Formats: sequence, structure tokens, C-alpha cells
Amino acid sequence: APPFETESVTSTYQLISNCDYKIPPHLSLLAVEFIQSMLTQDPDYRSCLTDPPATAFGLKLQSHPFLVEGFTPSTLPSSALNTTPVFTDSSLSHGKGPDTQDKIFSSAVNIPTQERSESSTGCGSFSPLFSPFGSKVKGFFTTKKKFLDQAIDGLTACLAVKKCDSFYEDQTVLKLAPVFISKWVDYSNKFGFGFQMSDGSVGVLFNDKTKIGLTASADMVEFTDLNGKTFSFQWDENGNQPFPELSERVDMLKYYIHYMDENLADTIGFLPGMETIRTVQKTIAPQLRVWSRRGDFIIMEMSNNMVQVNHMGDHVKVVIWVFEGTLLVTIISTRASKTYSLANPCPMNIRITLENTLKEVKELSRKKASDENM
Repeated sequence: APPFETESVTSTYQLISNCDYKIPPHLSLLAVEFIQSMLTQDPDYRSCLTDPPATAFGLKLQSHPFLVEGFTPSTLPSSALNTTPVFTDSSLSHGKGPDTQDKIFSSAVNIPTQERSESSTGCGSFSPLFSPFGSKVKGFFTTKKKFLDQAIDGLTACLAVKKCDSFYEDQTVLKLAPVFISKWVDYSNKFGFGFQMSDGSVGVLFNDKTKIGLTASADMVEFTDLNGKTFSFQWDENGNQPFPELSERVDMLKYYIHYMDENLADTIGFLPGMETIRTVQKTIAPQLRVWSRRGDFIIMEMSNNMVQVNHMGDHVKVVIWVFEGTLLVTIISTRASKTYSLANPCPMNIRITLENTLKEVKELSRKKASDENM
């Protein structure tokens, strides 16, 4: 059915004027980007078929990565008129010629130039040329490089395109968000740093670098010792557990949970209108790698390729994370939450926020390197 079709003409026109439509959830992000580039409310930024585009900011649909990148068969069987064709591995190698595989799996990053209250203890449309899901930026995220360094590179590249250089000022907002740190408490003067995620899971990084955490379902505890070895066991409110030597740590975990529940105001856990993405992690409970507190900022790196910077002055949380091999940044405030790709130019309305975030990520990276060299 057409994207704005309803049972009445009046409501259809209302949806059209508001550019209000729904995209099926099973579509790829590149397909979503392609649709959004056509159904953009501002005509100056709307993609079209004319060559050259009708406006200086318009983009040619013919050159969109959804149409021109990936596998394209040289021929189609006549049966494709009635059924979905099936291609063998050998046919994939003849899609666009001898250079097809190099184009599909290119790892080059090419960014063209033309074109709130938290207490003292805590509370804790894509442009095709900048498409984070096309082959131009495949490999933008790689596990071979330290995540903080990649976050720094991503923020630096995003901020490198100034307003005067960017032909596409209004970047599409993604309706995705990660599980983030919603509450935190700094007791590092005695025990360590505790935190609660937006899904309800809890973790503590003790001063001796050991870690303990409780799953979101509150049924399993996981402890990581100094050598990185993990021990998991069922959560028991009565203190019955198979590792008596961990009783003190489990009691501390209970203390942090109780303190955050009783003393820290509930913060935003569910972000309206956004799909929560649970990023892959090797442990069953969340683990904090390193954290730092400086002025009005607190920054925390998690073990699942995520770093969060809380801007306590204006009650904003900035989360840098990975989805489908692409670095994204989610900005969470008391008013609204938005997610952008770091492969795109930085929107002017968040530039200062990302510049401050970059400074704090760099500072944490220096602190982490210093601690590792001690």
C-alpha cells in the first residue's frame, strides 16, 4: 500500500503534510535510508531521478548505494516474473565484473569534503555519499583496534566536516538506541564504582579491578577475578551461593543495588519511539572496563564496545556504540533522544556536545594507557 494511504482523504493528507509514515521493521538499514531519502519533508533535500538534481542539496536516486552497491546479476531467469530467483555462489562472482568483490568488501573510509538532575554521587536523512551502511565505510569498526581509539577516530571524522563544507546539513536520525548506563554511584574512596543499566542489570568495578554483576533478569550473578576468570551462579537473596569466598563481594553488590534503588532518582530507561538494541557481550552481566570523572563530566567504557559520557551540567548522556559494524552516537536528554551515524557530517545542533565528548574520550584513553603502563 502507498506509505500515506488511510481510509479517508483528510487523514491521508494529514499524514502527507506531516511526512508521517511507517517503515517495515524487516528492511535493511540501507533500504530504510533509501526510502527516507525519497520521503523527506524538506523538498530541498529530497532525492530524485533528474540529472542533475533539481536543487543544490538534492541527490540522485540512481546513485544511491541501495541500488548500485552489492550483488547485481548480469541476467535474470524468466521464472523471476513469478518467484524469487535463487543464485548460486558461482553466479555471485559474475555480478558486476572482476572488481565486484573488491567493491563490496572495501574497508576504505571516505568522507568527501565537497559534498537532568543528578546528585553528586550520580544518577546516574543519510546522504548516500556518507552512508554508514554502504561499502564505503565497511570496516569502519574493527575489533583489531582499541575501541576508545576508534571512538576518537569516529568523532574526529564526524566533526571534520564543517557547516560550510557539508552539502547535507540535516542528517537522518536513526530510531535505534543501545542499553545504556542509567544510574551510577562513585564509592571509589572505599569500595569501587557501581552502575545500573537501562535494562535493570547492575555491575560494580571494585578498586582492585575485580568485577561483579547481576543480569537484567536478576537471576544470575557473575564475578570476574584479577586474572579475568569468571564465575557465575544463581542470585539468592538469602546469601546461599556456591562460592563462600565471594560472600563479601555479593553483599557489596546488594548494597549498591539497594543504594541506587533508594537514593538515586529514576532516570529514563525506556526511550519512546526508539528500538532498544542489545549489543553483543561476552559476559552474562555488564562489565565496566574503565571510568573517569572530571569536572562536569563522567565517562565510562563498557566491555561491549560502548563508551558513555554524561554531561552533568546539562543532564545529557552521549553513548558511542556499534551496530552492524558502524559507529553510532546516541544523545539522550530529558526532552528527547536521537541517534546519528559517526560516518556522516556532524549536525550543527550537536556539534558542541560532540566536541566536549571527544575531549573526554581522549582524556579517558590517556588515563587508560597510563594505568596500563604502571
